[in-house]
Amino acid sequence: MSDPNDPNAGGYYPPAEGGAFNPPPAAPGGGYPPPPPQPPGGGYTPPPPPPGGGYTPPPTTPPGGGYPPAPGGGYPAPPQPGGGYTPPPPPPGVAPGYQPYQPGMTPGSGRADFGQALSWAGKKFGEYAPVLLGLSAVVAAVQLLTGLLAANLAQSTVEVDQFGRGVSVSGGSLIGFFGVTILGSLLAAVLTIGVYRAALHATQGRAPSFGDLTSTENLVPYIVTALLTAILTGIGLVLCIIPGLIVAFLLLFGPIRSLATGDGVGDAMSWSKTAVMANVGPALLLVLFTIITGLISGLLRGTVGAIIAAVVGLVILPFTCLLSAHLYRSMAGEQIAA
Repeated sequence: MSDPNDPNAGGYYPPAEGGAFNPPPAAPGGGYPPPPPQPPGGGYTPPPPPPGGGYTPPPTTPPGGGYPPAPGGGYPAPPQPGGGYTPPPPPPGVAPGYQPYQPGMTPGSGRADFGQALSWAGKKFGEYAPVLLGLSAVVAAVQLLTGLLAANLAQSTVEVDQFGRGVSVSGGSLIGFFGVTILGSLLAAVLTIGVYRAALHATQGRAPSFGDLTSTENLVPYIVTALLTAILTGIGLVLCIIPGLIVAFLLLFGPIRSLATGDGVGDAMSWSKTAVMANVGPALLLVLFTIITGLISGLLRGTVGAIIAAVVGLVILPFTCLLSAHLYRSMAGEQIAA
């Protein structure tokens, strides 16, 4: 134990004479202890390796920086459902019934050309004449049979006396006349939907077939849209003739829109109004064409007239359907088979 009275206790040494500092006493043997020996070759001594083996270097960075590529090079494309390539969605503003471009199809612009539609309808009628005439013949046969039956019922409805005056009306015949007329018109209208469907298929390069008459694809939307269009037109005609004509004109392509895409009443009517307002000229020409052909058939009366009207309808019906289908596809901006 050190002497507490020793002034040098605790490692303190008074300064030497002249203010110089006295170093601590040297270690036994003289001088300071040497530093630890350096490793061969000098430099920094690395830390010891971790237990279980040497040090694993980090993965090398590819030239230019960034993350290393996935195994096999590049990043794999996301899987497509069901395999194969998924085509891009249709351009904005194009109808859901848009058809991708195929060789032999002319691009649609959203603007209809009546002359071009008329030429195309004549070409396609000649190309698919046997099937189109067959489809139209079914409709014409229904119209012919119901027309003949209604004509006979109309003749037997009123009884005349020996002076040629009508003296009584047969209630049963009158009901039968109206019943046959309404039933025949509804059946012919439903079959006509099949002809319109065949015409729409022709615009896509698909050959019409007799299966188009019995297909129920988008049948309900078409019937609902057509009925509501007829009701609104009738109301407009009763209240004032001009509003009814305007309604019928603006909703001209509503039913065929529902048949082509399955759109509901509201969407189909809204689309038709927009399309017709952008194509007033072609739509008006289609109306005039329909009126003229309808007058030709309507002016033919009696048994002979019914037969002639049915024959004329064999050509007029499919041709009008083709004409309407081309105008619709053009207004929708869709591709049309040449």
